Amino acid sequence: MANSAINSAVQLNGLQLLSISHLPDDQGARKIIAALGLDWPTHPGRFTERLYESEGDGVKLVWRSPRELLAIAHSDSALQSLRDAMVPGRQATAAVWNQSQAMALFELQGPDLDAWLTRLVDAEAIPRTKGHSSRCRLADIAVQVLRLDHHRAWLLADKPITAYVRNWLDFTHAALPHQSLAKPQNN
Repeated sequence: MANSAINSAVQLNGLQLLSISHLPDDQGARKIIAALGLDWPTHPGRFTERLYESEGDGVKLVWRSPRELLAIAHSDSALQSLRDAMVPGRQATAAVWNQSQAMALFELQGPDLDAWLTRLVDAEAIPRTKGHSSRCRLADIAVQVLRLDHHRAWLLADKPITAYVRNWLDFTHAALPHQSLAKPQNN
């Protein structure tokens, strides 16, 4: 029986991304994050989220490695305090770099999200629970997948290879059986 729900991939433009580089177990960076009301991801492969209802925005802090977090927000103002507190040279053991123009972010969604992701990345690398993420390989390129909820995930990749990622999304999307398909698009 055909599923009438639609799986889709939309490139999200205008998101702000900061790379937070720090020494492993750096307490200075953790104190800055806590002072800003943000939660440090407690385990590898996790991300935290703080919503600012008054601003209609929020910040996701994504664990990328023992020495790097990624901060993601819809607006520049949501990350301004973090950028000010950790500008390179201000802290001895931590700094931030703006990655907004260096990374592409796609939102994948639909009832067959897990089946779609298994066509993109190793099945063992798929984050299956909200708040989990995974750095993995998509067609031999590094990507990061964040699980937002059961039917929704973000896929991050280096911006210079956006067209290549989009082609893989189209190719694997078309291979999904028994459903209506919406082509990946720009937002």
